[in-house]
Amino acid sequence: EFGKLALDLLENAFKLNEQMAMKLLTYELKNWSNSTCLKLAVSSALRPFMSHTCTQMLLTDMWMGCLKMRKNSWLKIVLGILLPPCILMLEFKTKAEMSHVPQAQDFHQFARFYVESPSPNIRLEHVVQNFDAEKGAKNSIEEKNLHIHGSLSITRKICEFYSAPIVKFWFHTMAYLLFLMLFTYVVLVKMEPVPSVQEWLVITYILTNAIEKVREIFMSEPGKYSQKVKVWLNEYWNVTDFIAIILFVIGFALRWANPPLQTAGRIIYCLDIIFWYTRLLDFFAVNQKAGPYITMIGKM
Repeated sequence: EFGKLALDLLENAFKLNEQMAMKLLTYELKNWSNSTCLKLAVSSALRPFMSHTCTQMLLTDMWMGCLKMRKNSWLKIVLGILLPPCILMLEFKTKAEMSHVPQAQDFHQFARFYVESPSPNIRLEHVVQNFDAEKGAKNSIEEKNLHIHGSLSITRKICEFYSAPIVKFWFHTMAYLLFLMLFTYVVLVKMEPVPSVQEWLVITYILTNAIEKVREIFMSEPGKYSQKVKVWLNEYWNVTDFIAIILFVIGFALRWANPPLQTAGRIIYCLDIIFWYTRLLDFFAVNQKAGPYITMIGKM
């Protein structure tokens, strides 16, 4: 019932003012441990709310950051990562175009008035009109100034590029592919008594990955450590990562021994790399075409 009410509120708000509706989604609610409507919808698995046009538009803007791309975004981002001077050739959004991403107190009051009003549609429209009447002229002048003087500096462009979530994702993907190539090389070539440079790089990557997993556990919401671990293990890929890391540690310990045990360590390496290759499915799930098929396979 509350999910339907939230969806109706979002629908009416989106029809009257798209920018304000998207700001409502990212406003931190003090009475709900500073969670946002998006976090509450995800934790409640409220799919109709998450699939709404307003939510999808906001998530797309948050995913792209200040980057303004429509076609071949992945190619432009990869070129920007490999050839940093290409970053200066990319288009960036102005502050006015990203105004719906930050949060503001006015929009929380806007939602509260909607709930308290006996006639939500009339009250909601009245609030929107008042808000636009009081600040519309000022905002329009600011937006014009931003469009005229909105060209970002070189330093700002570089910072916005590397801080965009989609760029971080491609950074992580490229680093993971490089890690898989190095790990494959380690598994295929003859294992020496002392680890090679490639193997040390693989060890470093997995060690830092293990540290990151520990950080994820401690940064999770539950208060008790046992609950933190339980919540963390509820995620399928976390279990896969845990098994892969443990297997690698065992294989790394055995590879220092004499040939019989060293061979066992090499075999464990070969088994362990299967888990790391399986992890690629998580990256493919983000793809617009491959993602739905991977999701369907996972549900089978």
